[in-house]
Amino acid sequence: MIELQVKGVKGHLFTRCLETPSELLPREVARELSGVLEQGEWVSVVSRCDTLPPESVLVSAAMYALGAYTSGRMISRGVEIELLLYLLGERNVSRVLSLLASSPSKLLGLVCLTTREPLELARKLESFAASRGFRLREYEEGGWVDFFTEYLGVRAASRDQLRERVAG
Repeated sequence: MIELQVKGVKGHLFTRCLETPSELLPREVARELSGVLEQGEWVSVVSRCDTLPPESVLVSAAMYALGAYTSGRMISRGVEIELLLYLLGERNVSRVLSLLASSPSKLLGLVCLTTREPLELARKLESFAASRGFRLREYEEGGWVDFFTEYLGVRAASRDQLRERVAG
């Protein structure tokens, strides 16, 4: 979990993987989750947990999204989408959703951002998962390097170079 501060607003960022018994679309899970979240709590749901970069890379996108939210200059209607826009460096919501959240999966990725108590959001996610027969898992670094190398069209000499490129 990473603590961040933007324009005097303190936030927390963490990732989880949501394992489901059958393939689900991210938008279905996001819709259900929105019913349990409070103002100041956002969860971006992506099709594959292994395409998420580590929190140390996500922090830049989270700070930009939180900054856009606090200044009232968001491109999208929600911080959860705004975060994905900044992660991919895109301005087109449809493109971002088609790249990151259009395929059904049994192992969805969750990027959690909150300006409230982060442990409370974590408990809500646990309760949500348990009530539906899902399982929350800690994020394990996976195929994000391959995904972003292809998406960005770069050949990174090292994981650190790609980390810098994505975070930038």
